[in-house]
Amino acid sequence: MVASVWQPGCQLEGMLRITTTIGDRILLKLEGRLVGPWVDELRNTVWRTNGEALDIDVEDLTFADDDGERALAWLHRMGARFQGKGPYSEYLLERLKIPLHARQTALNNSDGKLER
Repeated sequence: MVASVWQPGCQLEGMLRITTTIGDRILLKLEGRLVGPWVDELRNTVWRTNGEALDIDVEDLTFADDDGERALAWLHRMGARFQGKGPYSEYLLERLKIPLHARQTALNNSDGKLER
């Protein structure tokens, strides 16, 4: 099951898209800017998962303000696994000392296949 919430914001706040995919774990794909009111939207989305195991895909995250960074650190402390190697997300996760999930770090072939 896939659900998407597209939240357009004002020019200063930008936009954040949260796409939820439900499987063995719940995957939250974050696209855009994690700032201002969208941080609260992310927290509300997480609360609606009822404590299920979470994977957070930040490959298409383009910016996070201080509140956004605190929300990502909170998700990490809750046990969420992070994936996605975008230009900004790699910098952000390294700065926040949030490791990529082990499976993601093995995806280093140019064809995208899992290396064994």
